Amino acid sequence: EKIKILLDKKTLPQALKDYIKKDLFSKDTLHTIIFETDFYKKVEDAFGKDFEKQSFQGQRNIHSYMAIVGYDDIFRSISIKADISHDKLRSNVEKYTQRRHEIAHCGDHDLDQTKPTENKIDKPYTKDCIELVELIAKHIHEISLSK
Repeated sequence: EKIKILLDKKTLPQALKDYIKKDLFSKDTLHTIIFETDFYKKVEDAFGKDFEKQSFQGQRNIHSYMAIVGYDDIFRSISIKADISHDKLRSNVEKYTQRRHEIAHCGDHDLDQTKPTENKIDKPYTKDCIELVELIAKHIHEISLSK
């Protein structure tokens, strides 16, 4: 939605321009369509197809994709609004994302042992994860309303 607005206004952040140039189109394709009247429609369509393949998990991906829509250092902005250490916020996001990755790809088993054992997910861990996601979502929403 935000990318659509930026394309309609023709005010593209540098990260969005770079993404269009480097990730959405090959150099030859971009040179072919850049002066066409429906260029922005083609960019919008390409984003739709590309975003279906993307993962928005992990602090690096969140940081990168938020920069594309004009929020340059989203975790710094969130940490200021939430009065939390920037590094701690990022590392907590990474901790939960890594755990999700392990669950999805290893069945959440500890493979470092002779007989793999299933890792436990306890209530405090789950509660902390939910609170982190809510905090981030809340502050991203507030930041987006102020822009």
